[in-house]
Amino acid sequence: MWGVATPPNAHPSHHNLLPRIITHFLNSCNLSHLPSHTITRSHKRPRGPEASYQKEQRRGTASAAVSTMNVGPPPGTHQSLILPPLTPSEFLEHLTSHGTHPSTAIICWPKGQFLAALTQDVLQQQPRGEEEEAEAEDHGAEPQMRHHHPLLRASLMQTAVARHINMVFAPTVAHLRAYLATLTLSEIKVPPPPAAGLLIKPPLLMVYGLVELHRDGMDWSAQGLSFSAAVFVEAAWRNGFRAVILEPRRTQDGKQELGQSLGEKVPVLTGTPVKDDGSWAGPSVGVGHVLGSWFDVEASRRGL
Repeated sequence: MWGVATPPNAHPSHHNLLPRIITHFLNSCNLSHLPSHTITRSHKRPRGPEASYQKEQRRGTASAAVSTMNVGPPPGTHQSLILPPLTPSEFLEHLTSHGTHPSTAIICWPKGQFLAALTQDVLQQQPRGEEEEAEAEDHGAEPQMRHHHPLLRASLMQTAVARHINMVFAPTVAHLRAYLATLTLSEIKVPPPPAAGLLIKPPLLMVYGLVELHRDGMDWSAQGLSFSAAVFVEAAWRNGFRAVILEPRRTQDGKQELGQSLGEKVPVLTGTPVKDDGSWAGPSVGVGHVLGSWFDVEASRRGL
């Protein structure tokens, strides 16, 4: 993961300046952070008449949901995709380039952690003239950073597009599922851009870091991943979005990294123990096989 330490070639003032610039860009978006108290669970199981009443209520709610659920567009119209991994800055660039109103991005990190990783990602890509820096320091002035990175240019087009993007931070699997299960277009308060009705491309519902969020947790299994994927795709179809998964990029070759991630083995059942040799004690299956039931990997090569 991208750390928050200042790179060796970066001036301390740059580390102070970058968060302000990037925060300004993010503030142009409609940001939401799901607090921990939004997920509540009861530890007491109802008994007797109360339990029977709640059971009937759940049956009625489920039946109503099935009868009114939008089964989505014809197959292939809004095909769900898995795209190669991207760094935080690449993810935001992709979102502003391909997203149309009311595209929504769900980032599976806490907001502070994502901002720190985004800052370091931009710093590592930022060129700097050594002669320019030395001259500025000789005159007792702080060296100025050249804003070559697209996110630091803050063009009018970039700012205008960012205003019509909805961004949510979901730090746990429970937060992610709860948000997706209750997502409706009426809850998205982002105003549409002028002539929004003329747009042809479907809006995107993007989850950044879905697989990483499940890894090494209680839901790191085919059951857990499949349940989250089902909730994700259903939320996208229900609201007319195209579902897109992207993972954080750790290496230079994003496509190779995607292949390795999809080839990783997970247990079929949640709660499967690990043997002494590190393998699973029960049957396992590849991540790509699980997600392939819901998402098209091959379509990523053809683009959005």
